[in-house]
Amino acid sequence: RDVKPANILLTETGEPMLTDFGLAKILFAEKTRVDLTGSAVVLGTPEYMAPDQALGKAVDARVDVYALGLVFYEMIAGRKPFTADTPMAVAMKHITQPVPPPRQFIPNLPAVVEQTILRALAKEPENRFPDAASFGDALERIAAGAVQAAAQPISPASTDQAAPPQTPPAHSKPPQVSASPA
Repeated sequence: RDVKPANILLTETGEPMLTDFGLAKILFAEKTRVDLTGSAVVLGTPEYMAPDQALGKAVDARVDVYALGLVFYEMIAGRKPFTADTPMAVAMKHITQPVPPPRQFIPNLPAVVEQTILRALAKEPENRFPDAASFGDALERIAAGAVQAAAQPISPASTDQAAPPQTPPAHSKPPQVSASPA
């Protein structure tokens, strides 16, 4: 529940490695006393927090998908989708505002890359990739050139974001990202 750039290190060979499992240890230690995965408990970094997490709802691996989607968005667009003066204001934007389309900042971004990012950042957990491995598989298919752009782009305001289609433009090669569940 605390996937963010500061917790991702690169090995000498350039492989990303998730670090800082302090929050996971707290959750594991406290699970026998209090169900911290249940409602009304908000733990994490607001800038990388899924709407369901910010609202204190029950969460699962899809909050990590959302956070990884934010990291990927920031890598591609060169900025976070939401900024504000306070952490609470950032969290409220994640809950209430549609994600600005990455193509707004990178006009030549292939549609399939944008669609994949927007699916990871779906407001409703059931519309996201089910886990980080599925998100990583979609990114690897894009990087391998095995996915082509969809006929109809996904609206960033939509909560019914479908899976990315199965084949990208041959010229698009986004950065390779190895994703494993946090």
